[in-house]
Amino acid sequence: MISLALPVLLCAQGVHDVRVAASDSPASDKALADLVCTGHDDQETIQKAIDAVGTGGTVYLASGNYFIDSFHKAEKGPDYAIKTRRLETATKIRIQGTVRANGGVIDFDSPDLRGKTKVTGTNLVVTRECYDALPDEGSFAVIRGDDCGKEFWDVMAQELTVNDLTISLPDNQKNIICIDGYALGALNVDDLRLGTRIFNRSMSPDQSFRVGVDGCIGIRGLQGSNNGSETIFRSVYVIGLGIGFALSGEHLVCIQLGAIGNKYGYTFNGFTPEGGVWAHPITLINCCDEVSANYPFFGPNPYGQNVDLVNFNMEHYTTMFSQGGEYAREAVPGQWGGNIDYDIQDWEADSWNNPFPGNSPYRRFWAAGGSGSRFTSRNNVQKRSYSSEERRRIAPNAGQVIFDEDLGRPLYCLECGDYGCARITFASGAESPGEITLRVGNTIRRITVPEGLSGRDALLEHVYRQLMVGASCRLLKEDGALLVWNNMIGTISGKDVSVDAGKTRARLEAALVHQGAENRWVDFTGNPVE
Repeated sequence: MISLALPVLLCAQGVHDVRVAASDSPASDKALADLVCTGHDDQETIQKAIDAVGTGGTVYLASGNYFIDSFHKAEKGPDYAIKTRRLETATKIRIQGTVRANGGVIDFDSPDLRGKTKVTGTNLVVTRECYDALPDEGSFAVIRGDDCGKEFWDVMAQELTVNDLTISLPDNQKNIICIDGYALGALNVDDLRLGTRIFNRSMSPDQSFRVGVDGCIGIRGLQGSNNGSETIFRSVYVIGLGIGFALSGEHLVCIQLGAIGNKYGYTFNGFTPEGGVWAHPITLINCCDEVSANYPFFGPNPYGQNVDLVNFNMEHYTTMFSQGGEYAREAVPGQWGGNIDYDIQDWEADSWNNPFPGNSPYRRFWAAGGSGSRFTSRNNVQKRSYSSEERRRIAPNAGQVIFDEDLGRPLYCLECGDYGCARITFASGAESPGEITLRVGNTIRRITVPEGLSGRDALLEHVYRQLMVGASCRLLKEDGALLVWNNMIGTISGKDVSVDAGKTRARLEAALVHQGAENRWVDFTGNPVE
């Protein structure tokens, strides 16, 4: 009865800060807390604290695990575990943890999460039982703004700050948004870790991949104008989801964000606003995108919004193509503009970056087809001048100017080239152990086939598993084939593609399916230059 009456009592007394302890918080934190969670349905206790702070204040969450066992039905938008409280005037709520949890995300393999899983920091845990009970077609938010059931301007009156905590999900196949800013007028976050234990790194042939669904999101941004309120995302890591950061809104500044092992690390304007517009710019500073299945995606942009990515750093794993990924692309090529400077650590190690994969001048950022044409894009590792031979091998951006040392004059890039691709078809399995050698342009890989590997499908799976650790490839299981890409930009011919089954006596065929494309350069009189 005291617990149920506390929110009303605190509001009546004008108290704007409420302290909450978890069931496994230290005894000293429990002694200081206004509310102590039981370890079951802890979202209800946190919601009482949020309701108690009224129009503005802070909910302090002590170190420990807060277990989320159910979601409430919302009038509009995703169902929720915790939401802000829309009153008759503007609200400004802060949820303040201690530190994002040690180790990042909880170990859901533990036989008993409650009482046995210990972390350092504040950790909101969507339990496995809760997760499994959610329908696949629904949409859910761990923390979100109050949908109000009203107009956009009512949404705009809510501001939320979330600091120093972790949100842990058991998997990435449900449409769960860790923090949803769609029904907020401003959202500020700092020092968070959101997601799963799934990394999707192509480090081992035995690894299984579990790429998240699009609706499983770390942070979803705002609808549009934030009406002059600041919106800053700082020092947030999202791991193993469908989309790390679904960025949108205006005047958004992102500092040192990290997306690791997601389907998309970053998307921009990937959903339709109900009342706002997207016009003023978004800025990302020193943000990273590691091991994503796709490079960033830029959604529809009819208002011509710009994005600046300052010192954007990526890790290009071969996982990307094995999971059907694409380079950075726009939904409507040419709608977006801005400035992007980046570096790409290329894990498809080869002659230019052995023994450790370094930042590469040879990996493109934008997909083919005109995406990125209005951006000023630059690979920070590329030099400003090259010999003619070196210039032909790099992956420039459209509009880039490079001085050709052999020709003695500057050249302008009209269009970035593309990578060649071959199809390797498996007609039979291996009859004996040995080595299979694949060659697609500069990509040359030797795959050891062990004794006892029988059948076409088994050989196909084995070669794919070994190959995708160090080469861009894609499995076409129903066709009994692999797609393998050249790791150097530019055209290749049929003579540059081969497969040798060696002593395995497997029947394999190699055929060129995409010859790639050369970079297109002109001098400053407009004449083409090879």
